[in-house]
Amino acid sequence: STSEADTLITRLSAHRAVRGVLIISNPEHAIIRASGPMFDGEEGRKYARVIGRVVRVVREGVQEVGEGDELRFVRVRTRRHELMITPAVDERYILVVLQDPTT
Repeated sequence: STSEADTLITRLSAHRAVRGVLIISNPEHAIIRASGPMFDGEEGRKYARVIGRVVRVVREGVQEVGEGDELRFVRVRTRRHELMITPAVDERYILVVLQDPTT
């Protein structure tokens, strides 16, 4: 529900290192909810598309090597950011938390 999503975003955003939270639909990769300047406008849409592709490829790889297994969590760390990606069990949504790994 909308209030659950808003409560979740508020809770996650309260953490000091968190720079943004994104909830996207799957497989459309449309932004359902976003917080933080990292996910504003076209930049947010770009993140949604890229994360959607990453989840699809990793999910296919997990299924290929572990028949019957399923993707639960992906962590991607770059020099500047860390993305924590959690696809919903029903595969309809993807939750993304972007944080500053140096904080």
